[in-house]
Parts: sequence; structure tokens; C-alpha cells
Amino acid sequence: MVAAIIGQNFTMSSTFLNEDGTPFVVSKPVEYNVYAFDNSFIIGGAAIQSKAQPQEWFAYFAIPSNAPVPNDANNQKYRIEWLAENTSDANNQQMKAIEYFEVLDRAEPLSYDSAIAILPGQPIKDFLCTELPIQSLSLSVSDYSDKIVYTQNIDNPKSELKNNAYVTYIDTIKAIPQVTDKGMGLCPYLLVYSYTTDQGIFNEVHTLYIATAKVLLLVNDLRRYMDKARNEDIDPSLRWTDVELIHFITQGLAMFNNSAPSITNYTFTSLPPTFMYCIKQCAALEALNALYLAEGFRAGMEFTGASVTLNIDRTQYIQYKIDEIKGWIDANLEKEKKLLIRQSNGMGVTGVQFTSVMNGFNRFYTNAAMARLIRRW
Repeated sequence: MVAAIIGQNFTMSSTFLNEDGTPFVVSKPVEYNVYAFDNSFIIGGAAIQSKAQPQEWFAYFAIPSNAPVPNDANNQKYRIEWLAENTSDANNQQMKAIEYFEVLDRAEPLSYDSAIAILPGQPIKDFLCTELPIQSLSLSVSDYSDKIVYTQNIDNPKSELKNNAYVTYIDTIKAIPQVTDKGMGLCPYLLVYSYTTDQGIFNEVHTLYIATAKVLLLVNDLRRYMDKARNEDIDPSLRWTDVELIHFITQGLAMFNNSAPSITNYTFTSLPPTFMYCIKQCAALEALNALYLAEGFRAGMEFTGASVTLNIDRTQYIQYKIDEIKGWIDANLEKEKKLLIRQSNGMGVTGVQFTSVMNGFNRFYTNAAMARLIRRW
């Protein structure tokens, strides 16, 4: 079903034929009237006859911006009523037609995050939002090195109209063994969707995080710290979602790995639980820095109406926590990493071999190396 966009030109057509298949002859142009789902009149006029096909008539119109917006949950639709008349003889012949169509408000697309998180060993469940229904769909999963680890064609994708966008749900049904957090699983995977609509072929990329037990525990800790007020901000982009917290947790681990005294390659699989507090502090710093920037763009915005003046600026509180956490990191991160590297005999340090499970081997000394160490001792 073709949908009209509020405020944009739209075209519909109807065909009028006699019982013998010949075009119905009219004495005046075919009329059309458009009604909303609540039966209120929206727009009407005279249709235009096709020169090549005289039995076909076209209505060109635009749904005005103040027209009521349908609720797709209640399957509300607009309708167009056609009237063709021939009053040239005493019979006064008439033909009528009614057609229902969808109307979308383009100013209110369905909001969604283009990143998802799944538990280890679970199938991928995701969805796409498009302006038109998806006809064919395929997905591929690639890692940080652009290696494609999985591909799948989605047979008969089903698109539903929700909140003025077509939503297509994806479910791989089964788990993907190649998608794992072991080894160098620091970077999220990339979900690449290729789909076709009436407008052509399109690609869309989502990020895929693996939510291991440590990650979920850190999400809980970070939310209790960052979102104690359960902030339902008027700006949805400033609300903390689980996927966004997972993103900053991975950034916190990256900060830990890239800090002095040595570059390391710990993952959430190989990192000892003792150091999760340090990762939480790094993640909080990354998240608060991003929030500070977002609030900074909005700070100083004033609304004045009647006797009400609204000025929202929370950057001073965010800056206070940034300074506090940064002070803790500066004082403790390097010392904690030294202890970790010493305790694990260099395990996790870049240049030392690692496996998918342990992420490291103890250093292997040859006889000559041992002799040098003994002499040095």
C-alpha cells in the first residue's frame, strides 16, 4: 500500500469501465474527495483524465500540515472517494469508488539506536526503520579487521507501519558461533544490512556488542552511579540506554589498555575481576565527557514566556565529577596496571602472545636468557 506524506504532493488514480470493458463516458471531470480516519473532510477537487487511457483518472493533492495524524496501532487510514457521472441523457449514470491509504507524518520518524547488544550464544535480534517497506534483505557480520564472519539472507521480510515509519524485524533464529568476545574482542562487530525498496538498493550499518557477565555487571554499576535520578530527560538523546552504557564501558577498557606503563590488550574475558572498579571509573569519565559536551551545546538556552523564564545548565555538576574521577585515575591507574602486569607475569602486554581464552602466555625464557638473568641477579 502506497502512503502519503503530510505536506508533500501525492498522486492517486482510479479506473472507470463499463460492463463491456469500454471506458465509462462522463459529462464532466471525475470528482474526488479525501477524508481523514475520523471522517473529517481534508481536500477535494476535479481529477485529470489520462490521454493514453481515457478510463483512468488521476488526483493530484497534498495532505495539509494541520491534518490529523493517524495512529498506526489502531490501523487508522485516510480514504479517497471518487464520483464519475454522465448526465447527458435521462439515465443520469453514476460510478463511485472508495480507496483507503496510509498517511505518514515525516516529522515524527521512529527513534531507535543503531547499536544493539546480545548475550553470548544468543541469536541476533534487530530491526530497521525505513520510509518504504523492505522487499528483500540480507545481513553480514564483520569484525574489526573487516573479516566477514557470517552472512544470511532474510526470507520474506515483514515490514510493519509503526509511528510513521516502516519497521522490519530481524532474527537470525540461531546463535552465531563466530561472534564472541574472546581474544581481541575489544571492538564491536559490524552488522551490515543490504535491502531493497521501491526506491532502489540501500545499505545500513549497525554496531553489535557482546554483553558478557562482566559487561552487564559494569552496566549495573555505571547506571547506579550515572543515573541515580533515573533521568528521563526531555531530550531523548541525553537519556542513558543500556547499549550506550556498554559503549562507554568498552571505551573505558580502551582507556585502561592504552594507559601507562604499558600498552595492554585485555578484553572483558581476560581482565581479572579485581580491576573492574578501575574500568568503571574510566567508563564514567568517558561518559561524563560526552555528556558535558552535549550539555555544553545546550547550556545557556533560555525560554521566556509570560512570567516564566527557563534556563538549564547542568555542566557545573558534570565538571565537578569529571575532575573528581580524573583525579582518581591520575593517582591510581598507572599503579594498578603495574600491579596487574607484575602479578600476571606480563600477561596482556602487547607483544606477548595471547590465546582466545587467557589472552596471554607467561614469558618463556631460553637457557641463555636465564643465564643472563642469573648473572644480573
